[in-house]
Amino acid sequence: DNTPVLPELGLRYPESKTMVYGQDPTPNMAEPDYLDPQATDVPGMTLTRITENNAFDLPDGQARHGYSTGQIFNADETLVDAGNRILDVTDNYAIVKEVPLSLERSWSNINPDIMYGIDNTRPKSQFVRWNVKTGQKQILRNFVDYDLLTMGNYKGQITLDDSKVVLTGENPAGLDVIIAYDIANDEIINEISQDQYYKWAGYSPKGDWIVVYNNNNVPDQSMKRAVRYDPDLTNPMEFTEFPRHGDFAFDDNGEEVFAMISYPEIYYFRLRDGAKVILGSTSVPDSPAGNGHVSGRATNRPGYVYISSSDRRKLLGVYKLGIASNEIIGRHLNGLPVYQGISYYEHWGYSRSSTVDYDSHPKATVSPSGTRFVFTTDWYGRGQTNSYVLEYDR
Repeated sequence: DNTPVLPELGLRYPESKTMVYGQDPTPNMAEPDYLDPQATDVPGMTLTRITENNAFDLPDGQARHGYSTGQIFNADETLVDAGNRILDVTDNYAIVKEVPLSLERSWSNINPDIMYGIDNTRPKSQFVRWNVKTGQKQILRNFVDYDLLTMGNYKGQITLDDSKVVLTGENPAGLDVIIAYDIANDEIINEISQDQYYKWAGYSPKGDWIVVYNNNNVPDQSMKRAVRYDPDLTNPMEFTEFPRHGDFAFDDNGEEVFAMISYPEIYYFRLRDGAKVILGSTSVPDSPAGNGHVSGRATNRPGYVYISSSDRRKLLGVYKLGIASNEIIGRHLNGLPVYQGISYYEHWGYSRSSTVDYDSHPKATVSPSGTRFVFTTDWYGRGQTNSYVLEYDR
């Protein structure tokens, strides 16, 4: 078993009050130089700025990684996808080449040389496999009925076995659909019409479920819904109202879950039955959760979800996903049970972002092993809006 196991870095929330969450001990620290690794205020962590506007020949705000739910590291964590460039982790994040795919792309979870995505040509209807080393692009399927194809509208990750993906198809007639696609067999499993408030859709890591968010431009907030489907887009079950930012993950029992962040809570839903689990306590005023983003991309470190706070806390850290006891403490949508989660939080540092605009929000994502945590910052508004990586020295 080669699955990386990180030690628990310390139970600091909510039992310990020694950490005053949100207070950066080095607020006047200068913006780090590009590709200059340095120690941080958290023991065992190294910080490196991995993008820079001039080096990437991009305007401010574009020389950065994509989004918290995207896996920007390849399978063996030797390459990074950021600023539309491939970076070499083994060569201190040196730029290797540009990416010839649209923003709709995802690394293979099996082959470190392969990336899946939408070909960066028009019409954007070709789902392709790109070999980073050879530069070869293989068309897996041309969805000729659509002039625009996306990977679940920017959230359709490839399943862990590289076998399936959720795609979104749009055509001039307005017949827009959600497509469950079997990559391995080049087969459309099923497709359904998009809800009028459709935002995104994606397979869970093991491919056991599909989650669809219908919360885009709703006239009434109460109409927002997150819906869980079977892997063939049948048997829909609403599992939450008011869906917040979230990502797929595994709990400490290895079950597929969907975790969300909304001040002052981190909570998750078991996809098997829709049970809600609230982590930490809503009564703690210095909750590290805040508002921001979560990433469950540490697929080789199951049982954890990584957070990046966009409010005054500027916190970067990790929550463990688990249930404290089997006692039901409440009910939520349609009478589904609510449980109290365990209280375990790892503090990984601070983003130091001003968050004055969305480009500068941390939107942190994590590597498969859970040892590398990438986030965006403009360094209190004093620097460029670039990507940085925190690395935990095992």
